[in-house]
Amino acid sequence: TPAYMAPELLAGGAATTRSDQFSYCVTVYEALFGKRPFVGETLGDLRRSMKAPLSMPDKPRVPATVRKALARGLAIEPERRFPSMLALVHALDLAPRRRRLYIAAATTAGLAAIITSVAVARSTVGAAEPCLDGERKLAGVWDAARKAELERAFLATGAPFAADAWRGFASSLDRYAASWTAMHRSTCEATRVHGDQTEHVLDLRMWCLDDRLREARALTDGLRTATSKSVSRAITAADRLPTVDICADAQALAQKLPPRDAAARTDIDRVRADLAQVKTLWNLGQMEKSHALVLEVSKAVGTLDYPPLEADVMLEQARIGLIVEGDPKAAEQLIERALWAADRGRDDHLRARAWNLLYFIVGAEQQRFDDAAKIYEHASAALKRLAGAERLEAQLLGNHGQMLTLAGKFDEAAATLERSLALLEKTVGPDHIETGNALAALADVYARLGQTDKSLAHAQRAHDVHVRTLGKRHPETAKSLFSIAMALEDQAKYDEAAVKLIDVISTLETALGKDHIDLGNAVDELGIVRRKQHRLDDALALHQRALALREAKLGDHNETAVSLDNVGTVLGLLERHAEALPYHERAFAITEKVMGADHIETATSRGYLANAYLGLGRSGEALPMFRAALVVSEKALGPEASDLAFFLAGIGHAYLDLKKPVDAIAPLERALRLRGTEGDPMSTAEIQFGLARALWASKRDRARARSLAEAALPHYKAAGNPEVERWLASPG
Repeated sequence: TPAYMAPELLAGGAATTRSDQFSYCVTVYEALFGKRPFVGETLGDLRRSMKAPLSMPDKPRVPATVRKALARGLAIEPERRFPSMLALVHALDLAPRRRRLYIAAATTAGLAAIITSVAVARSTVGAAEPCLDGERKLAGVWDAARKAELERAFLATGAPFAADAWRGFASSLDRYAASWTAMHRSTCEATRVHGDQTEHVLDLRMWCLDDRLREARALTDGLRTATSKSVSRAITAADRLPTVDICADAQALAQKLPPRDAAARTDIDRVRADLAQVKTLWNLGQMEKSHALVLEVSKAVGTLDYPPLEADVMLEQARIGLIVEGDPKAAEQLIERALWAADRGRDDHLRARAWNLLYFIVGAEQQRFDDAAKIYEHASAALKRLAGAERLEAQLLGNHGQMLTLAGKFDEAAATLERSLALLEKTVGPDHIETGNALAALADVYARLGQTDKSLAHAQRAHDVHVRTLGKRHPETAKSLFSIAMALEDQAKYDEAAVKLIDVISTLETALGKDHIDLGNAVDELGIVRRKQHRLDDALALHQRALALREAKLGDHNETAVSLDNVGTVLGLLERHAEALPYHERAFAITEKVMGADHIETATSRGYLANAYLGLGRSGEALPMFRAALVVSEKALGPEASDLAFFLAGIGHAYLDLKKPVDAIAPLERALRLRGTEGDPMSTAEIQFGLARALWASKRDRARARSLAEAALPHYKAAGNPEVERWLASPG
C-alpha cells in the first residue's frame, strides 16, 4: 500500500531490491516505535513527509546500530540504501548474547516481533521473491523482445511520423508497465509480507491487474502488424489503457459480484480477452472490425450470467455503434441496459463510466440539455463513491464543458473546462495528449467569449503538448496547429493564419495522403481565410476541394453541408447568385435530414439559404427563414450569443430590401451590439452600413448614420466594393 511504498514507486518507477528495503524498514520502524516514519492523508502529503528529516522517538531499548540501519534503509535516494536486502538484515542483526539480553529487556511486543522478523528475514531473504514476479508477467507483453519487434514494425510503415510515434508509444508503455509492476508488487506484499490484506482481497486485486495486463497484451499484439493508420493512433491507444489505480480500491472490488466458480471465471477471462481485442481494434482505427467483433462478444457474454462483464461489453457496443451506425438513440438504450447490469453486478466503476458516456450522448450528441442536466447529477454522484477516480472526473467535466459550449453558456463552459484541465494536469501530467485536448477545447471556448489572447495562448500550449508527445509531423499535432490558426483568424491576423493552415495541410497530405478526409477542415478553413482576404477565386477553389473530399468520403453528412454552404457563400460574393442557390438548398436539405429541423446546425444552414434568397432579390421568402433560424438559435444559445448577429442582420437587410427601414433598425442595432468586436470585420461593416441606411431612410439620427457608414468604409474599400463610398457621396 502507498504508506509502505518507496518514494520512487510512488513516482511511478520500477520496483527494485532497494525499494524492498524501504518497505521492510517502514514495517520495522512501525513495530519498534508504534507508528510509521512517514504519514499523510494524500499521496502528496506522504511525499512531503518523506522529504522532511527522518526522526526517531527516544527509546533507550532500541540500539544505535538498529537506528542507524533503519535510517539508511529509509533513505529517500535509493542509492544511499544498502546494496541488498541481505546486507540490511545483517546490519539489523545482533550478536547472540546481546540479542538475548535485548529480548529479555524488551517490554513491548513490537520489539520482540521485529527481532523475530529479522530472524525470519535472515533465513528467507528471498521470501518476498513471489512478490517480484510482476516483471516476469510482462514477458511477451512489454519486454525487450517485444519492444524490438514493435519498433521495427513502426519504422517499416515508412510513415513520416513513425519514429516520433515509436518514442512516444514506448515511453507511454514504459510508464504503464512500471505502474502495473509496482501495483502488482504492493498488492502481493500487502498480504504476503505485511499481512494487512486477506487472501480474498489479494485474489480480487490480482484478477483486476490480470485484466489490465490483458488489455496491454492486446494492444502490443495488435501493433505487431502496424500500419500508418495504427501507428498514428498508437500513443493515444496506449494512453487509453485502463488505469491500474482501480485495482487498489479494495472496497469497490470486494463489493462487486464474484463469478459463480472457477469454471465460470475461466469463461469470463476468455470473453474479457475478446473484449480487449475489441478495444484495441477500435483504438487503432479499425472501426468496422471492432464493430463486428463486439457484436460477437455481446452474444458470448449473454451465456455467462455475469452482469459486470455484460455492462462492460454493452458500453463498448454503445460507444462503437454510435460512430459506426450513427444512431445515438440506440446507443442511449444500450447504456441504460449497461447501467442496470452494473447495478446488478455491484460494479461502481462501470456505473460511473456508463453515466459519463450517457451524459455525452444525451448532452453533446443529441443536445437534450434538460435531460442531460439530470444525468450529470447521477454521473457526479457515481464518481463520489469511488476512490482515485480523478481522471474519470476530469473526463466528465470535459463532457460537461462541451455540453455547456453547445448550449451557449460559454462562461460556465470555460470555468468547467479549467477544472477539467487542472485535474488532468494532476492525474496524467502536463505532457499528456488528454491534457493537450483539454487545452484545445478551452482555446475554442475563449474564442467564443471573444477573449482572443487567451484563446491563442491555450491553442499554443495545446500544440506544444502535442509536439512534445507526438512529434511535429504527427497528424494530431497538425490538428492542434489548426487551433492556433483559428485563434489567429479570430484576431483578424489572416496572413499568419493562412501560413499556419498551409502548414497543417502540408503535414496532413504528407502523413495521410492528399485525399484523406481529415484534410477537409483545414482546406475549408483556408478557404474562409482567403475569403476574408478578399481572394475569392482562391477561396472558391479551396471550398470546392473540401466539398469533393467530403462528398467522396462522407456522402450526405453535416460536414458536407458545411462545404456546400461555403461554396454557395463565395459564389454569392462573386454575384453569381443563381449558381449559389442550389448549393444552399442542398446543404439545408442534408442538415435538416441528418440533424433534425430544430438543431442549431440546421438553423445556420437555413440562414445561409435565406441569405441566398436575399441575393436573388427574394426578400419576402428570406425574412421568415431568418426569423425561424433566429428562434431555434436563441433557444439553443441564449439571447446574448454573438452568433445570433448573422440572423438578425439578415432580418434587418430583408426589411431594408422590402422598403421597411423602421422595422430594420431594431434587429440591426441588436446585431451590432451582439457582434461587438468579435468575428470578421467585414461582417461587422455590413451590419454598420445596413444600420446607417436604415437610420437615414427613416430620418432618425442621420449624423450617426454617416458615422456608421464611415466606420464601414475602409472594409468595403479593402474588398473592392464601392457601395459605401457611393452612398456617402449621395445618401439615400
